[in-house]
Amino acid sequence: MRARHANQAAPALRYYVRLVMRRLVSAPILLLLLAAAAPPEARAGAPPVTPGPLPVRDHFLLGVGFLGLDPGAAGVLERGRWRVEALWSVANTWAISPQIDLALRARPRAPVTVAQLEELARLSSDGGSIFIDGELARAAIELRRGLGRGVELRIAVPVLSFGGGRLDGSIETFHDSFGAGLDGRNGATRDAFLVSLITRRGDFLARDAPGLGLGDIVVGVKVRVHGGDHSRFAAAVEGLVKLPTAADRPLATSGKTDLGAQLLLARRFAKWSLHGSAGVVLLGASERLGIAPQELFSATAAVERASGRRTSLVLQVSASESPFGSLATARIGRGATQATVGVKRALGVSYELFAAATDNFRNFTNSADLDFHLGISRRFE
Repeated sequence: MRARHANQAAPALRYYVRLVMRRLVSAPILLLLLAAAAPPEARAGAPPVTPGPLPVRDHFLLGVGFLGLDPGAAGVLERGRWRVEALWSVANTWAISPQIDLALRARPRAPVTVAQLEELARLSSDGGSIFIDGELARAAIELRRGLGRGVELRIAVPVLSFGGGRLDGSIETFHDSFGAGLDGRNGATRDAFLVSLITRRGDFLARDAPGLGLGDIVVGVKVRVHGGDHSRFAAAVEGLVKLPTAADRPLATSGKTDLGAQLLLARRFAKWSLHGSAGVVLLGASERLGIAPQELFSATAAVERASGRRTSLVLQVSASESPFGSLATARIGRGATQATVGVKRALGVSYELFAAATDNFRNFTNSADLDFHLGISRRFE
């Protein structure tokens, strides 16, 4: 009996291993190959990787237009130094109401229509429903400049692309292989886009993906509180402003200015580093979603382990309150928790690369199911 079960599980396990190799390991392998291709003299003189958490977070499709606090390093650039970062992320979101989950599980795979969602909302106890299905690709350029006296300026310019994506099949295979459940995915068309909210505060519908366009620009200032580049303990505070610079597209912007502040901490050991951040965001109102201005708290804890002089591995966990608690939709109104694992690599004397993946846990319908991240940065003296 055990042998038969093992034989049945073997194909799923092999597929999962191949999936992990393709999705999670290929990016770090590419990073290592690029490092190996660097000129020998550049590798010999390469500085160690800059300690710090991975500057990534979950990109929930419904929350993209709000300010989020990306984990940041406690170090501050010295006067006259620049750091330019190019970041890329792709996030898959699937979040639905319980009654929609049950309805989709009981039918064969087919497109989900707005009429079906409206009918299910009428049958629900609170007269509401949630259906969020789609992917987001986000590319951003961030410029950091040391101003002296322990002050650093940051500007982030993102570009957002919404669509149906291509990760649905891989996520379903992963869930099937480990019995995690599909949460109704098997009753909906793969790689489709549809966002529908029917709540007591109003309705929101995005039947067509907003496509490609500029996101909201973020400006920040970081101030050193304690320590320096080589100190074992460092602390800094960072203030952020999200400006409503994106075109008036659904999901791309809340249309309001958001403010944020966070405390950044770091403790360095011989081969280990501990990083932490805690902050608050003051969100402006979202008229489209019927959300009033509010305060949200978030925190991140990260462990970094050096692997040689120019490589480090990072594991971090982030938790944040949800901006959707007032919509009376329990599944997306609860706080979100995500875990991120990644690798950083110093190249040459000025470049660094990183690759990472973020997954949600505890509550699976208030954050993206899966995020992949790549980034490259360059220092200028």
